[in-house]
Amino acid sequence: MQLVRFSNREVADSEILEDIFSPNLVGQKRMQLNVNKINNICQLGRSMGLPESYLRERAELTFDIGT
Repeated sequence: MQLVRFSNREVADSEILEDIFSPNLVGQKRMQLNVNKINNICQLGRSMGLPESYLRERAELTFDIGT
């Protein structure tokens, strides 16, 4: 479980409690969403008989992330 608080400060008061608008937390959640998108694309592609390696590489390029 991750605890967050709502404020616009750049620094968290503790390591456990992070600001909801902290750039670190926002970036972390954005990365999780991108990984989920890639996994969904690969799953859909597999059901269509497309090669997963191609789909994963293409999605990573599209979302500008890598593993």
